[in-house]
Amino acid sequence: MKDKEMTRDHHDKEMKGDDHDDHSGDDDKIKEDKAETKSEPRRVIVDMPEGTAIIGCQEDNACYIPADVIINTGDTVSWINSDVAAHTVTSGSPSMGLTGMFDSSLIMVAGSFEYTFNEKGTFEYFCIVHPWMEGTVTVN
Repeated sequence: MKDKEMTRDHHDKEMKGDDHDDHSGDDDKIKEDKAETKSEPRRVIVDMPEGTAIIGCQEDNACYIPADVIINTGDTVSWINSDVAAHTVTSGSPSMGLTGMFDSSLIMVAGSFEYTFNEKGTFEYFCIVHPWMEGTVTVN
């Protein structure tokens, strides 16, 4: 009879969560693994396609592709000029002016510019030469 009582007692403890085979360190290990699983910084490419030097690309938000980028702190955005004209990637907007956060200066045909974002926020940018070209980078 004692064996049945011990089995029932063991079963009751399992059902209540009282019976542990010393798995207490497992939860800590899982928490440590999650804390160490931080994604590596990544690079996002934004294209300045052919034809953006002519007004009109802004009508379908195609001056920078993609026009709106969402990244994490520490990530880098690389802008590539695929157009036949030089462009800039300058923080700010035509209506509000320059913010001074970043400025590519002229990016010649087939040239590129990159910037690593180390602070959270939403950052507008545009081309000084062709001010209808606008985009945003949102950093989480």
